[in-house]
Amino acid sequence: MPKSGPSAGVTTARNGLAAYRTAVTALTVTAVAFLLVVPYELIVGRSIPPVDFYVYRYGAESAYAGNDLYLSNVFGPGIGADGLPFTYSPFAALVLWPATLFTAKTAYLLWNIVGLVALGYVLNKYVRGPWPLRLLWLVLALIAARVSIVLYHHLLFGQINLVLMALCIADVFREPRSRLGRWLPRGVLIGIAGAIKFTPMLFLIFFLVSRRWRDAAITLASFGAATLVAFAVFPRSSRTFFTNTLWHLSDKVELDGFFTTSGNNSLTGAFAAIAPWGRTVGTLLAVLVTLVCLWAATQVDRRLGLGPAALVVGLTASIASPVSWIHHWVYLLPALVYFVFYGDTLRRWFAVLAAAFLIFTQGPTTGDRFLDTGNSLLWLPGIIARESLLLLALSSIVLLAVSQPRTAVLPPWSADGRHSR
Repeated sequence: MPKSGPSAGVTTARNGLAAYRTAVTALTVTAVAFLLVVPYELIVGRSIPPVDFYVYRYGAESAYAGNDLYLSNVFGPGIGADGLPFTYSPFAALVLWPATLFTAKTAYLLWNIVGLVALGYVLNKYVRGPWPLRLLWLVLALIAARVSIVLYHHLLFGQINLVLMALCIADVFREPRSRLGRWLPRGVLIGIAGAIKFTPMLFLIFFLVSRRWRDAAITLASFGAATLVAFAVFPRSSRTFFTNTLWHLSDKVELDGFFTTSGNNSLTGAFAAIAPWGRTVGTLLAVLVTLVCLWAATQVDRRLGLGPAALVVGLTASIASPVSWIHHWVYLLPALVYFVFYGDTLRRWFAVLAAAFLIFTQGPTTGDRFLDTGNSLLWLPGIIARESLLLLALSSIVLLAVSQPRTAVLPPWSADGRHSR
């Protein structure tokens, strides 16, 4: 029976105010995203084409034309005469259809705007403060993220990782007992993200380890349903992908010797750069570190809530993956924002220094330049800078794992998401 009287009026007013603030935030983030993408592209331009976005675009076109995506490379203007491999699932080709709309440049600009809006949505979950100061912090955080080396590479190549992160974070923050949670339960969006690119499926392992059985079951069901839909639409590509391409995917992703460069900041890549035997050692160590990090995520979930735990899982996915290019480390951005707004002095300083490094240096490439000098005094700084994204991710996970709840700072997820099963 609906409530009536003064309490109902107060609830209606609060809901209206919340809806107003949500609308203003969405419009502001969209406007800022537009200003952070379009003027730069039109005025500064670019030195290389957005090859990753073109692979999405040409791959979707090829799939909808009835071709088998995995029998050869995809071809089109901007990706070279030899073409490039489509390394995503058939479901990815299905949902990437919007990338084929408009002209290539217009579609690319819109794609990056969507990516920045997705990042704004994620950062908004970890920013706090009274309205409208919170909106100002969000805008400043988005601008800072835009000029980081991680987002520079992400937008330069037209990558998809920001959208995938937003799908996962949206699932994590949705309260299962809410109206939306009943219609779209937690796990659906993560399953969809995992059907596009497999790394988000690490959340499935986290749900199992943390005994969130319902979330795990829904994630797996969503992943399976999305995969079956793609199989129905693209049966030839699906058969080739799951019977052949999937088992040789790392060979396509490595891109002719780039596996051991500083661009690949994964744990396996770091050890592979040492010696030929390093790849095997790195792979074994990556498995061990992944297990430890997943355990750490369960501890963060119990002490701090599901919101911070999701950051641990997202960072772990990049650590565990054999190939993690610079644009893959997008979970570093909300992790640093979390430390600024919910951390103690140590964690805030860590976030500030890490952000300064990501903004004012070229990240792993800086390490290469130090090492290329041959100066022994720059050897240690060079190694640290070369593997900086990996080290920042590991440091963030440790800082989250040993964090204690601060009663003076009560985040929204502590009551809603920590113990929900």
